[in-house]
Amino acid sequence: LQLGNRWYFNPTEQYGIGLMVNWIDITAGVKAGSESSYDWARAVVDFSFCEIGPVGTYVLTKDIALDAYYNLRPTGFSSGMIWSPASGGDDETYVYAGFGFTHAIGAAFRYKVLNIGLEYVMGSINSEGSYSGPDGDEDLDSQKNIANNFRIMIGVKF
Repeated sequence: LQLGNRWYFNPTEQYGIGLMVNWIDITAGVKAGSESSYDWARAVVDFSFCEIGPVGTYVLTKDIALDAYYNLRPTGFSSGMIWSPASGGDDETYVYAGFGFTHAIGAAFRYKVLNIGLEYVMGSINSEGSYSGPDGDEDLDSQKNIANNFRIMIGVKF
């Protein structure tokens, strides 16, 4: 989910250069599987606010345009993993969370109000970790969580 605005500075009928601000951007992912005698599940949440950067637009026709942009992204990032013995027993949970800056570079195709694009998010977040399991709870050493990923963006422009 991404909500934002664009302001163009002296646009022409063929192109425009402006400022892109995404007020809120939330991405979440979940994956599960099995390995040896354990079932596992992993969840990742990337929450950004007040992303800011330049945007360029090239107009092909009255209804079609191409956009390209860069955003600096203040980001809260969290990653969790749960390991469950397939035969039953206590789960082990590892969670890391932190705050930092990531970057996004993207391009999109616009047809009237429909917007379809590809974005690459890159960066790493210093994160604090914790463990919970059958032997108790403990704090883990801090680590960098890598936030690199491709995102397919589908949306509308009002």
